[in-house]
Amino acid sequence: MFHGLRGELTALLLTIALVPLCFVMVITYRNAEHSLTEELKRGLRAIAERQSLLLNNTVQDSKDQAEILSLAPAVIESMDRLRQGGEVDREAGVALTSLSRVAIEGQRFDNVMLVNLDGKVVYTAKPSPVMGKVLREGEAGAQLLRIFERTRTILETEISDYTPDPILGSNAAFVATPIFSQNRVVGVLVLQMGGRRLLEGVSNYAGLGTSGETIVASEIDGKAMVVAPLRRDRGAAFRTSVPLDGREGNVLALAVQGGRGVGFGIDQEGREVYAVWRYVPAIRWGIVVKVDRSEAFGPVEQLGRLFMWITGITGAVVLALAFSQARRLALPILALRRATQRVAEGDFNVEIEVRSRNEIAELADTFRIMAHRLNENFEDLKRTTAEREKAAKEAIEAKAQLEVANATLEQKVVERTSELSQRNEELVETLAQLKQAQQQLIVRERMASVGEMVAGVAHEMSNPLNFVNNFSDLTADAIRELDDVIAAARQHLPEKDRAEIEDLLGIIRDNLTRISEHGKRAQAIVRGMIELTRNTSGEQRVADLNALVRDYSRVAHQTFRGRGASDETLVEYDLDEALPPVQVHAAGISRSLTSIIGNAFWATGERRQQVGAGYVACIRISTQRSGNEAIISVRDNGLGIPKENLAKVFQPFFTTRPTGTGATGLGLSMAWEIVVNQHAGRLEVISEPGEFTEFRIHLPLKA
Repeated sequence: MFHGLRGELTALLLTIALVPLCFVMVITYRNAEHSLTEELKRGLRAIAERQSLLLNNTVQDSKDQAEILSLAPAVIESMDRLRQGGEVDREAGVALTSLSRVAIEGQRFDNVMLVNLDGKVVYTAKPSPVMGKVLREGEAGAQLLRIFERTRTILETEISDYTPDPILGSNAAFVATPIFSQNRVVGVLVLQMGGRRLLEGVSNYAGLGTSGETIVASEIDGKAMVVAPLRRDRGAAFRTSVPLDGREGNVLALAVQGGRGVGFGIDQEGREVYAVWRYVPAIRWGIVVKVDRSEAFGPVEQLGRLFMWITGITGAVVLALAFSQARRLALPILALRRATQRVAEGDFNVEIEVRSRNEIAELADTFRIMAHRLNENFEDLKRTTAEREKAAKEAIEAKAQLEVANATLEQKVVERTSELSQRNEELVETLAQLKQAQQQLIVRERMASVGEMVAGVAHEMSNPLNFVNNFSDLTADAIRELDDVIAAARQHLPEKDRAEIEDLLGIIRDNLTRISEHGKRAQAIVRGMIELTRNTSGEQRVADLNALVRDYSRVAHQTFRGRGASDETLVEYDLDEALPPVQVHAAGISRSLTSIIGNAFWATGERRQQVGAGYVACIRISTQRSGNEAIISVRDNGLGIPKENLAKVFQPFFTTRPTGTGATGLGLSMAWEIVVNQHAGRLEVISEPGEFTEFRIHLPLKA
C-alpha cells in the first residue's frame, strides 16, 4: 500500500496531518496532568502541615500543662507530706482535687497521678488499677514505669509512646515531669492522655474526596502500626500494621522512619496512592495524607482516552483522503515513466496520454518536444566520436587521480589506526582509574558504616554524661550548703574533728572538680563525634575560595579573641586573585579552615607565652593554582609539631593540647574526612618544632 510514489505521497500527507495533532494532544495532556498534580500536591501538603502542627501543639501544650501543675503549691506540699510518711491535709487535698479536675475537664486529660521517688503511685485523680502500687518491670503500668524512670533520671518533661495499656484497659500516652521542692526532686507528676486529645482533627476528611484520609502510625516491634481509626476501617487502631522492611514504596513505613516527601506510593492495603508523608518527632508518629490514584488522576486518564479516540478517527479520515489524492497525482507520472522507458529503448515517436490539467500536462507536452529533438540530434551524436575519445582519455586521467587518492586514503587509514591505538591506551588508563575509584568507594562505604556506629554510640553516651554533669553540679551545691552548716557548728566541734572534716571536704571538692572537668570534656568529645558523623552532608556549589579564606580566618580570629587570645598575632594574606571558582561543599570547607586556622592561633599564643618579649606571632594564609588543583596554605610560626606526632594529627581523638583547653582531637580528623573523602582532595602537613607548621589543602578544580 505504501510502496512507490503513491505510498510516499500518502505517508507524507498522513504525517503532515497527524504529527501536529498528536503534538498538541500530548502537550495538552501533559499540562493537564501537571496542573492536577501540582494542585493535589498543594492540597495534601497543606493538610499534612496542619495535622503535624496540631499534633506538635497538642504535645507541647500537654508538657506545658504538666510543668505548670508540678509548680502548684498544692502539688509540692502534698508530695512533701506523702514523702515524709504523712497525709495530705484537707486544704491541700481540696486544692489538689480542684487542680486535677481542671486538668481533666479543661485540658481533656484522662487522669492525674503523683508518683514518689520509689515508684509508688501515691495519688490519682480518678480511680485507677495502679493506685497504691509500686511500678515494676513486667507488672502493672509498664509504659508508665518507663516514662517515670526516664523523667526521674534526666529531670526533664517527657512524653511516652501512645500504646494499648492492658492494665488501664485503653489506649494511652503519659506526660511526666519532675516535682521539685527546695531544689530537690520529691516525686513525678504524670498526666494520662487518651486518643480523644491526641487524635483530635485526624478524622477530618475535608478536601480529600471519597477515598482520601489521614493515617497516623507509630513504629512498634519493627512495624509501622496504625494508631488511629481509618476511614474504611474504624477498628484499625493497633490492629493494622505494615512491616518496615516490606514492600518498597510503602508511604506508611517511610513516614514512621523519619521520611518526608510527596509522590506516588503504596498504602497499608496495597493500593497505589498519591500521598504526602511527614514525621512528627514530638510524639514519634508518622502522618500520611493520601488519595487513591484512581480517584486523583481519573479526569486526566479520561482525557487521555478521549485523545486516543480523536487520533484514531482523524487518522482514518486523513488516510482515506491522502490515498485518494496521492492516486490522482501518481497516475500521470506513471504514464510519463512508461514513455521514458520507450525513449530509452530508441523509440522517439512516443505519444503520451495525460488527462490532468495541472503542471503534469505541461510536463508531458515538454517531454514530447524533447523526444522530437532527441530524434533530430541522434545523427549528430554519431559524429561526436572524437569527442568521446577525448572523454575516454579524460577518464584514464581520472583513474590515475583516483589511484593517487587511494594511496592518500591508505595513509589516512594508517594515521587513524595509530590514533585509535593511542585512544585504546587512554581507555586502559581510564579503566585503571575506575578500579581505583571503586576501591575508594568501598573504603568510603566502610567509613560510613563506622560513622553510623559512632553516631549511635555518641547518642547513647549523651544521656549518661548529662546525668553525671547535672548531678556533679547538684553535689557542688550540696557541699556549699554543708560548708554553711559546718561553719555554724564549727565552734561546738573538737579541734581534731574540725581538721578531719576539712580534710574530707577538701578531698570531696577535688574529686568533684575532676569529675566535672572530665565529664564536660567527655561531653565535648561526644559532640565532636556527632559532628564527625555529619560532616559529609550538604550540597556542592561553586564558591570563591579567596572569599571563604578571608571570612573564616576572621571567624577563627574573633573566636580566639573571645577566649582571651592576644590581638598581637599578625595575619598575612597572599591570595591568587586569578584563582577560578571551585565547586565545593562550602560548609565542610569552612569547618576545615576554621579548625586549621584556630589551631594556628593557639600555637602562636602558646609560643608567645614561652618566648615572651621579642616574639612576633604571624600566620600566613595563601591560595594558588597548581595544574588542575587549587591549593590553600596556612602557615604559622608557633610551637610546631614533633616529628613523632606528625603521623597522628589526623587520627580521631588525638591532640597535643592539654586537658581543659577545649580540645577534643576531632577537628583535624573532620578536616581530613571533608577534604579527602568529600572532595577527593589531599590534606598535608609539614612542621619544624619551634619554627613553623604548615597545612596545605589540595582541591580539584573540577568536582
